[in-house]
Formats: sequence, structure tokens, C-alpha cells
Amino acid sequence: MKSTFFLCFVVISFTALAQRRNETKNPLIGTWKFTQQSKMSVDRTSSKYFPIYKTEYFVLDAGQKFKHFFLDADNVLVKVLEGKWTATNNKLRMKYSTIKYEFDTDFFCLDDELLLGSNFKFLTFTKQENDSYNLALK
Repeated sequence: MKSTFFLCFVVISFTALAQRRNETKNPLIGTWKFTQQSKMSVDRTSSKYFPIYKTEYFVLDAGQKFKHFFLDADNVLVKVLEGKWTATNNKLRMKYSTIKYEFDTDFFCLDDELLLGSNFKFLTFTKQENDSYNLALK
């Protein structure tokens, strides 16, 4: 009986650790700061949902929820949008819950940069190791 209990404990512990490792291996999880867009990407400037702000962040969590933060020129938080994200192969789907907007896009990671888009129309986000605004907590 004791050995059965011990065996169950060991199996559950290893399963929990394995699931935790899989979550941390996803390169999309974290805080991403918008850094640039390609010259050919003009869709962004014409969007009525996303006027151009000084600074933007995406915070993607392991529960496949995200927050999209907008800061003005004085680094004051102006707007926060929330939603859910999923990634399959090289496709990212983001569906906002606070507004009626969703998009699918190709993505790939290069070192600490996340590039969204295709056909030389890219938005570039840079991974932020230190979240100085504590955006993940807002």
C-alpha cells in the first residue's frame, strides 16, 4: 500500500514538472515591446482600432490570454485591450475580447525578436526581460 502511494506520488510529481517545463519552453510567452514595422506594412497606420501610440506592449501568458498595452509620449498608460491567443506551427491567432477584432498572422522568432506578418510586411516586437511597468500585473 505504501509503495503504491509512493509510486502515484512520483508519477504525479513528474507529470506536473513535465507540464511546467512545456509551458516555459513556448517562446511566445512573455512581455513584448513593439519596436518597428517594415516600410511595406501600411495596414497598421490605417487601422481605426490601433492609432499610433508612442509605446505598445503585448503580454502573452501561459494560459493563452494576452493584454495589449498602449502608452503615450509621456509613458502614461492610455489603453489596455485583452483577449486570447493561440499558436499552431507558425500561425498566431489573436482574438480581442474588449473590442470586436481578431487576426491571424504568420510569426517567427529571431533571438529576442518576434516578427508578425509575411511577404516582407512585418511588425517587430522585442522581448522584454525586465517588465519595468509591471504590465503583467495590470
